Amino acid sequence: MQFGQVFKDKRESLGLTLEHIEEDTKIRKLYLDAIEKERFNLLPPRVYATGFVRKYARYLHLDEAEMVNMFVEMAYGHEEAAVAAPPQPKRRRPDFQQFQALNWRNVVVAGAFLLAALWVGNMVVGAISNHSPNVVQKDPAQQQNPPAAQPNGANNKTDTNNKDNAINPALSATVRVSALSDCWVKAIVDGQTVFSSTLTAGQEKVFEGREAVLLTVGNAGGIEVYYNGEKIGPLGEKGEVIQKEFLVARLSS
Repeated sequence: MQFGQVFKDKRESLGLTLEHIEEDTKIRKLYLDAIEKERFNLLPPRVYATGFVRKYARYLHLDEAEMVNMFVEMAYGHEEAAVAAPPQPKRRRPDFQQFQALNWRNVVVAGAFLLAALWVGNMVVGAISNHSPNVVQKDPAQQQNPPAAQPNGANNKTDTNNKDNAINPALSATVRVSALSDCWVKAIVDGQTVFSSTLTAGQEKVFEGREAVLLTVGNAGGIEVYYNGEKIGPLGEKGEVIQKEFLVARLSS
């Protein structure tokens, strides 16, 4: 039986419509229909599409792993095959003609110059070794005398400079995501991906960055977002894919 037909037959055997499943799973009817008709070009990027297939299979009580494996093989098998067998670079053979074109006269001149430089260097080293360096002896009394203490005014000036160089208050962006229903979330903090998974209803995640926090969600209406303690609320409608960046804000010292 074909991949999409498995979903359709199971759904119809349960007496369910695509509209009913869309309401329960928050997966758009367009994507459900594309899965059943194997029109994979209508699906969103791979990470979202795989999540939709897994969630649809779980809803219909199908084998999630088996259906996801079938989907990945049918939709992206050609990509993995291309990655598994990269073209082998051709090795360039050494060009022996370059060695034949070498000017031996230049080699002889370079060797003579090197010998002359070594001879001059030995002469200089010998001349320096024959002369003892003049060592200046310091007065023991000067060595034992400690440096004069600085007046109070100098210390106060140093303290003032240290205060002027105090570190400015830190900058931070703290984003808390609370799931109202199942929602796939990806978080990039300061340019690094720190989270990419599905939050189920009731779960929370907190992300803190020194520069920025970039959120991508697959069900914008299924989460509530708090930025630096302030409630932002849902980022969009249910089933809507939204990407939003939160930049740093100065914190009170």
